[in-house]
Amino acid sequence: MVRKISGDLPDLAVTGGEVVFIDRTAVTTVRASVLIRDGSIVGITPERRPQAREIVSADGMLVMPGFVNAHCHSIHLLLRGWTEGRHYHEWLEQVMYRALPHYRAADARVAAELFCAEAIRSGITTIADSTDFGNRSELVAATLGGIRQAGLRSVYFRTLSDSPPPALRGNHESIQDATANGESLITRADRDPLTAIGPGINEPHFVSPDGFLRAVQLAERHGVPIMAHVAEVKADAMIDDEPVVDWLLRHRLLSPRLVLAHCVWLRARDFRRIARAGASVTWQPSTNAILADGVMPIRTVLDSGVTVGLGTDDSNVNDHVNMFSEMRTAALLTKIARRDPTAIAPHELLFMATLGGAQALGLQDRVGSIAVGKRADLLLLRRQGLMPVTNLASALVYQASGEEVDTVLVDGRVVMRERVLQTVDEPSLRARAQRAAAGVLRRSGLLSGEGVPA
Repeated sequence: MVRKISGDLPDLAVTGGEVVFIDRTAVTTVRASVLIRDGSIVGITPERRPQAREIVSADGMLVMPGFVNAHCHSIHLLLRGWTEGRHYHEWLEQVMYRALPHYRAADARVAAELFCAEAIRSGITTIADSTDFGNRSELVAATLGGIRQAGLRSVYFRTLSDSPPPALRGNHESIQDATANGESLITRADRDPLTAIGPGINEPHFVSPDGFLRAVQLAERHGVPIMAHVAEVKADAMIDDEPVVDWLLRHRLLSPRLVLAHCVWLRARDFRRIARAGASVTWQPSTNAILADGVMPIRTVLDSGVTVGLGTDDSNVNDHVNMFSEMRTAALLTKIARRDPTAIAPHELLFMATLGGAQALGLQDRVGSIAVGKRADLLLLRRQGLMPVTNLASALVYQASGEEVDTVLVDGRVVMRERVLQTVDEPSLRARAQRAAAGVLRRSGLLSGEGVPA
């Protein structure tokens, strides 16, 4: 229920709900109302019916911080269904490297919008995204346009590659061009309150050490994060016959701005050094499971003091954009891998999906928790859909599916109200995405004219 009134009041009040606070050790709730002005939380009050220009009732609902999807690739959504039965390098070479060069700007735009629609439906309010072909400015612009249309907050990693493998030769660019274009994007993004731009490294062996160093320096110069995929599979745990973390240290690349994705095949000593450097890690358990990469040793990572965010990763490998399913998968994989039912706790996963992800991306002062002064990125979740609830953290990780998410706010703006998306037309998006996917698959030769896999 929404009620609007006038006067010199907060722009919006989310009233009557149970506000959820998540930290590294516990999940607690307080019945309170959240007051919002100019997109920022300006008050958390015990008043059940405070005055505001607009009222969003949260009666019977949990009011939670929006999820932070700390690592994803939105435009890969058009390639869903082409991963099953393939290992990591088979997936890259037989699907990704064949299809991505055939993307057009319109394909990237519809894929990004639909990805964001699915994200909103499961309570994700921030995504850390990247387009592999960073040298194709039309794909970058289209992807950013789709994210902005949906109304999500984003950190977009503009990928650079000055020494890609032969199959990705179309992704090659000089490091001078890459850093110049990245700098331009970062500068323009300063005018967009919902978008941050950082450099991205697909994999360390796709870029020269000098290129990687310039990317790190670019990130440090502008105070933005830099992302790199590291040790997702065992073959990539070494680079130039050297353990990858040793290689990063030797080339002075292990910056506090660096966000390392995957890290499945790193050792305990690697995580200790990552922690000492102040770098962060993101965990993509569903993707790593589907590709049979392995299970990141999350207990070792956390015990090393590394900041960890959770990500849904490739939308054509995970095939889900849902943080609830990601948390559940993460818990189950960790427990079975360690054969220990105490290996990871629900509150730890909730922290990774919210403030942990925000910290990894350098956004902890803006999002990831509900506090006065932070941006109003919130989700309202129907508690009734979880009943009986005897342990809230456990219910959110193991019982919730995302269908319980009722309303979502980003920067104080309602982007989904009572399960109805406010910024995109989802049925139209799905029809357009179906056509776009067929076009990419046919142009790449993955589909024959009759729609039979080639």
